[in-house]
Amino acid sequence: MDKYTEIDLNTSNINQSEGNGSETQLATAYIVYMMLGSYFKSCKAQSTLKVNSLYVHYTEMRVNTQLSAERRVERDFTEQFGEFLPLFEDSVCEVAIFESGDNLCLAFDTGFERLTAVVDREGQYEFFLKED
Repeated sequence: MDKYTEIDLNTSNINQSEGNGSETQLATAYIVYMMLGSYFKSCKAQSTLKVNSLYVHYTEMRVNTQLSAERRVERDFTEQFGEFLPLFEDSVCEVAIFESGDNLCLAFDTGFERLTAVVDREGQYEFFLKED
């Protein structure tokens, strides 16, 4: 996998949201949250307000674009971390969503492992796994 994997959101004009981050970044972050969270037995966000905000951007995407982006995130994640899926399936995690520079980070913490996804302003993402 390249350092970043780009999601083609089929948009010619990326609008800036009122807060930090682009529409593409925010929608992609929700897709990452949704897809990666589904691999855990249970997953709870520290801030439902942040998740709801990301969800609004996701719903503004065309359905075909949503499905394409979801498949791409799933493919890239399972290619990189497929061997860990059985471990995640038995784990409960808490998700922190925070900004780091221009990036939006999602940290899925089980207490034993921390899976972090970093999404840049263009909607490119990268996954990291750290075992405690």
